[in-house]
Amino acid sequence: MSHRLIFSLLLALFYGLIFFRVEHWPFTDWGVYAYKYHPEKVFVFDLSLKDSEPKLAANLLENLGQSPVTFNAMITRSYLKKDEEEIDKHILSLLEEMKNWQKQLAPDAEVQLILKSFDGVDEGKIRIKREVYKSYKLFQ
Repeated sequence: MSHRLIFSLLLALFYGLIFFRVEHWPFTDWGVYAYKYHPEKVFVFDLSLKDSEPKLAANLLENLGQSPVTFNAMITRSYLKKDEEEIDKHILSLLEEMKNWQKQLAPDAEVQLILKSFDGVDEGKIRIKREVYKSYKLFQ
């Protein structure tokens, strides 16, 4: 009896930790989860390199060692508080990590903070509005 209880507890602990890892919940991928009540309040931020090599631009946040979920949570929190200084501080800290890519990038490389938001629904498909929220020169 006690072996079954211990096994059940370990199993529940193992799967519980997997389930409660927020980055893997399906509704953190906002393209899949449409916020029902206030879709206009759903914002997702992303970083992109303007006019750069596809190798460097693909998965930019992961290449910088930053989780897209964590990045989006920090930027969205600052955006909703209308704290531009905090947004700039976070982006500039990421740009510091990109300084060692200087040989691979153009001298006028630019990093863009992209704001994605809900634009409507057409025939069951979500329309996403994509706009450049801010641009940062990488090598100033």
